[in-house]
Amino acid sequence: MDVLKSGTVLFLASLSGGVFNFLFQAFMGRTLSVEDFGSMNALFSVILITGVPAAVMVTALSRDVSSLNSGGRLAEAGRVYSGSLLRMALYGGAVLCMSAAFRKPIALGLGLGREWVPVMAGAGLLFAFILSANLGLLQGLRRYRYFGAGIGLLSPLKLLFGGALAAAGFGIGGAIAGFSAAVLAVLVLTTLAVLRHFSPAGGIGRQAAARRGPSLRRLACAFAFAFVTNIDMIMVKLYFPAREAGLYAAASVLGKAVLYASSFSTQAFFSGAFHRGRNAWKLLDRGILRLLAVFALTVPPLVVFPEAFLSFLFGPDFSEAARVLRVYALAAAFMSTAGLFTAYNASRPDSGFLFALFATSAFMPLAIAWLPHSLTAAVLAAGTAAFVLSLAGLAGAVRERRSVSGAQAKLEGIAGR
Repeated sequence: MDVLKSGTVLFLASLSGGVFNFLFQAFMGRTLSVEDFGSMNALFSVILITGVPAAVMVTALSRDVSSLNSGGRLAEAGRVYSGSLLRMALYGGAVLCMSAAFRKPIALGLGLGREWVPVMAGAGLLFAFILSANLGLLQGLRRYRYFGAGIGLLSPLKLLFGGALAAAGFGIGGAIAGFSAAVLAVLVLTTLAVLRHFSPAGGIGRQAAARRGPSLRRLACAFAFAFVTNIDMIMVKLYFPAREAGLYAAASVLGKAVLYASSFSTQAFFSGAFHRGRNAWKLLDRGILRLLAVFALTVPPLVVFPEAFLSFLFGPDFSEAARVLRVYALAAAFMSTAGLFTAYNASRPDSGFLFALFATSAFMPLAIAWLPHSLTAAVLAAGTAAFVLSLAGLAGAVRERRSVSGAQAKLEGIAGR
């Protein structure tokens, strides 16, 4: 029942966040110029890739705290939380220092205009890293109302703060400052909830030190997948004219609706422990059926009416991206499939898929840099990478299923004798 409640809260909060994030993008598309819209989304892609450890920490800490709390070891859970909070603060502080040190080349490369914008983004990441410890603790303690509010409020507050600042004339800087302010506000709210329901024990004991947080494999899978699905936005901004980068950003944001709409299919793997045998296969089969249902609902409208969707969401200036959106919607379908297999393989002992992930991560930026500078070519590179990952994941799952089924059949035959 707790697992069902946690999953429902997470799904509803993620759904709310996705809706408000699209409203944020739509508002920015109509407030910023096409060129600035591309710069903003390139920076948000950098933020998303850099913030992967925070997202993975939420799941890992939640699992550890839930296990300790169920065993009546609340004091040790406090030490685990304190250790995670310290690590996340150190990671976030390092990101902030790097964004401040390289603020000039980042601002120049992404066309941000002002050098303080990357520093503001670094501050938002610092808050996000610290926030991940609070969210992990609240989920582990089964404070689902506060956990869901922490996730669900982020995008509405980003729309409120970022929209107000951008409309006031701060442009890209206002959008990024709004993001940082939203994360800080949620951090304050969740900290109050943590202090109200839980008093972390001081120090980091030996028992807590034995818990290492997220596994390196899960972290590597999540980071590589985020890189593969976002590096195209950054590379297009670096290698293409500013206006074309803005058009590509609009097509990417709208095309990835397919990816975000199907993301709940992966939660059964990323949010759980190691799944074995038929249990894992049932989850995978169910995830594939959900993907097919999402594709049937989302891909055809984007392919048939791309110009109408772009004009309605972002404004008539973005209707030129219609031909890119047609291809990106199909590419996003393969990204969704690759995401499901990434989640499936994150807890598997086989390292073959992880190798494919990193090989694809290396291929993506090189392909976009070497291919003719065409937006369609950039989308095809992203779609090809996702298609290859989908094939690798499918082949690995089929191979594992045959291997285990064959071994099980032999054991049943021996037992029958």
